[in-house]
Amino acid sequence: MFRLGHSNDHHPDLPQFKVTLVTLDPLGRRVAVDVAPVQCSNDPLYLPIIERMRTSLGRTGLRSVSVRSPDSAS
Repeated sequence: MFRLGHSNDHHPDLPQFKVTLVTLDPLGRRVAVDVAPVQCSNDPLYLPIIERMRTSLGRTGLRSVSVRSPDSAS
């Protein structure tokens, strides 16, 4: 999962990974977390965690907002 590679902050010696986090706003309470290798595309990461959020909360029709790091290249 953790691999060395391209780093936007010029630290190729550090492991790179992606974290997808679902929280309840404004509380910031975690609902779901996924960790993925950095070399995978972002798009396939969204639907599974949104489905887990819906299942965990027992609701549909919730708003999802995607935010990525300002220095993220993908």
